[in-house]
Amino acid sequence: MKRRLFNIFLGAILLLMFNHISAQEKKKDEKKSKIGIGVIFHNLWQDLFYDGYIPTIFIPIDANDKLRIEPEISYFRDKDKSENTEGTITRIRIGVGIFGKMNKPKTIIYYGLRLGYAHSTYKYEYSYYPYTDSHEEKSKRFFFGPAVGGEYFFNSHFSLGCEVGFRYVSLESEETMDTSYNYDDESKIAGTRANIFLRFYF
Repeated sequence: MKRRLFNIFLGAILLLMFNHISAQEKKKDEKKSKIGIGVIFHNLWQDLFYDGYIPTIFIPIDANDKLRIEPEISYFRDKDKSENTEGTITRIRIGVGIFGKMNKPKTIIYYGLRLGYAHSTYKYEYSYYPYTDSHEEKSKRFFFGPAVGGEYFFNSHFSLGCEVGFRYVSLESEETMDTSYNYDDESKIAGTRANIFLRFYF
């Protein structure tokens, strides 16, 4: 009798442990992080004025069901060289979005902040003996602002989304011509911004 009661007691404990472990694994799977890659369909004026016409890659990272972190990076370099002239354009931008999010069936709503830094340089040199000429431009952009967006999932991998926000940009530029002329400028830019996103999740 005691042996039978012991077996029942042991079986109940094992069953409870199994249910607890299964529940933990299920909960863990639900909160499992997800990572992807995304692009946006730019507004041309915003590209030229704010970001210097740089194609941007976004990396959405859903840390859990409440938090999204989305780094972004852009890089562009163009070098043109002829017999007497040489010009180089280099542009780079890095940023990050930090968002809270709400999960709906096939839809995610997110809200938070985007911020980042962009840097561009343009160098031009002309040489035709005995004449030489050089021109260099540098600019730095710091940007930040609130944003809210949503995305609809066609399946577990692809989503199409829209985001609107307000962006504040601090722009610093410097121009040097033939080492004899320097020009510095600072400006502040603020305005609304809207983009359409296409994202793929692994």
